[in-house]
Amino acid sequence: MAGAILNADAVSELRAMFRDGVPRQHIANQFGVAVPTVYAIASGRLWKHIDEDRPHDMARAA
Repeated sequence: MAGAILNADAVSELRAMFRDGVPRQHIANQFGVAVPTVYAIASGRLWKHIDEDRPHDMARAA
């Protein structure tokens, strides 16, 4: 099975939850990803092209 199961909006929500201190396991369960994936997204290692300071359509255009 190929393709992302997350989109830009989900990544932003995941990062916000992480910043708010929601447990990684809870975030992983909610989004259907592994706990290490949660950390990789929150730390910017994955989905680094999503810039939290700009609208998602603008982040892709940059």
